[in-house]
Amino acid sequence: MNRLLTTMTSLAVGVLMLLSGVQISAAKAGNDEPSAIALLAEITPPVQIRRADKEEFVAASKDDLLYAGDRLRCGKVGYANVIFVDSGVELILLPQTDLTLQGDEGDEGQVRRMFLRLGKLLTVVINGELDVVTGTSVASVKGTTWWTMVDADQTTSVYVLEGDVQVENRASGSSVIVSDGMKAITDNAGSIQVQTYQIDALPEIPPIGPAQRHLEIELKDEQGNPKKILIEFE
Repeated sequence: MNRLLTTMTSLAVGVLMLLSGVQISAAKAGNDEPSAIALLAEITPPVQIRRADKEEFVAASKDDLLYAGDRLRCGKVGYANVIFVDSGVELILLPQTDLTLQGDEGDEGQVRRMFLRLGKLLTVVINGELDVVTGTSVASVKGTTWWTMVDADQTTSVYVLEGDVQVENRASGSSVIVSDGMKAITDNAGSIQVQTYQIDALPEIPPIGPAQRHLEIELKDEQGNPKKILIEFE
């Protein structure tokens, strides 16, 4: 894991503990508003968002809270860093990536699930569960790091950097366990191919957002009063 990802993972742990605490307090106070499932921690424009209850995309901004059903779309030079609020899970969306966030309650709490229509997505799961669904595959994990890449014809490649990922072909129902240093390729014909890969086949991730960054979030506490959280980091 490179220095950028290590820095963002450290940021996630501190920030999301604060976010989770605020949201839990709101729930106890009887707030019926939907809870955010993720935070758009950093972006390099253009990045667009379409809310679950809207029909049009609008420009996304750093620190936007994300809800189940929200759809993110990165432009030709756009990048996005998404952090889930309930535990240490981070996403990096590369240019021309189209992703919809979902959230379902599972036996062990919040199960994160998302649909990747197109593009390249890096996923870092420190704990908890995560499913990445594409047109041809479902990748399910607990605690690992991997890339998911979806081509225009929906051929999906899953590159595992760390840990194990279960990859299922949606057409055939067949599945395999893919370990670090291996990749799985699925297609509409129902096949799964498992191969080794060279590290230089993976995309490079430039710094996302400005060099000196801070995170400022305004939420409400259990009494409904505005609460601002400001975290500065390098």
